[in-house]
Amino acid sequence: MLFMFAVLLQFTSNLNGQHNPVSWNVSSEKTDETIYKINIEAKIESGWYVYSQVLESDMGPVATFLDFSTNSGVKLMGKADESGNRKEGMDKAFGMNVVKYLDNVTFSQTIKVEPNVQEINCIVTFMTCNGEMCLPPKDIPLKINL
Repeated sequence: MLFMFAVLLQFTSNLNGQHNPVSWNVSSEKTDETIYKINIEAKIESGWYVYSQVLESDMGPVATFLDFSTNSGVKLMGKADESGNRKEGMDKAFGMNVVKYLDNVTFSQTIKVEPNVQEINCIVTFMTCNGEMCLPPKDIPLKINL
């Protein structure tokens, strides 16, 4: 794990901390009286990519993670789906097969809420790279109106 941290530091050493190649948008769609489909969309700058939620090992890049645990009155229904410009293959920097998304990716999570819940929170943890460097993993807090 220390080796992977050193690799990340090497990739980020020449990068200005202000660069933000990924922007996030959220929406919700009511599908039943207390059931919603939450869509969390990443717009990714050309040349950059974001990793899938599922990677073959935790010894490589940080997988995207959606954290809904701070909400009361919310139950996740299944796992989040992901769709977008998907690429799979060997990542030279990490020496492993990875799934990553270029240009855009949408993570969709179905939830069941108690009747009085009108807003939920999600923290998206993700990592982005561009083939030459990686930015450190980042947590993005999101508020989603139902």
